[in-house]
Amino acid sequence: MSEADSKRTFYRQGSWMVMATFVSGLLMFAVHIFGGWMSREEYGLFVTLLQILNLMMIPALGLQTVFAQQTAAAIEPGQRHDLVKSTRKIVLLCLYVWLAIVAAVLLNQVAVLESLKIDQPTALYVTLLLGLPQLWLPVLLGILQGRQNFAWLGGAAIINGAGRFVAVGIIVTLLSGQAAGATTGVLIGLTTACLLAGWHGRQTWLAQSGASQGNFDAKAWLTRIVPLTLGMGAGLFMLSADMIAAARMASMQRSMCSV
Repeated sequence: MSEADSKRTFYRQGSWMVMATFVSGLLMFAVHIFGGWMSREEYGLFVTLLQILNLMMIPALGLQTVFAQQTAAAIEPGQRHDLVKSTRKIVLLCLYVWLAIVAAVLLNQVAVLESLKIDQPTALYVTLLLGLPQLWLPVLLGILQGRQNFAWLGGAAIINGAGRFVAVGIIVTLLSGQAAGATTGVLIGLTTACLLAGWHGRQTWLAQSGASQGNFDAKAWLTRIVPLTLGMGAGLFMLSADMIAAARMASMQRSMCSV
């Protein structure tokens, strides 16, 4: 490929990813339009649950970057075997982390429901279900990025936003859904994006051979992932926790005023 062709490819792929990221973010933010069809309390709960979902995502924040690097570097058969094994190990680890979160919440369900002022636990259960695809998606997107499959990398991002927007809109405006229904719409969009990214990266994580031959260096993975997770997670934690605390205080004030 000539230098001119390389530049054109770079600009085309870069422009596509910028547009996909912008459209996805815009659609995700646009779901708040449907707050007008929800009661004030239910919309406040929906916003709080979205922030809880952000907190659940923190353990996986650095995964996309690390998997993009490892996938791009997997040229030799041995490296590809290592990638297959790493993918399966991390996906399984994400499942264990999710199960631990679910167990911790369910064991303290009464306190959590009371703290968040949730009358019906359905919205909380749907939010917990959201945690698993939220943890898996960075792994699958990292594989697409490393394979330079930017068409479906951007497509998965747009599907996540568009699926969320359409599903929440239908459930809230046409089916009179409230917080539980809105979080179900988010689950539909996120799961669709996860399935799409997983399907287009299946050549990597569904490889029939090599998984037993590959190596997974847990110490090296921790060395790479922990700084990224702490760095990106600190800001997200402060922002999300602050909004959850503010929503809780507002709910308490409304309760006191009603009394």
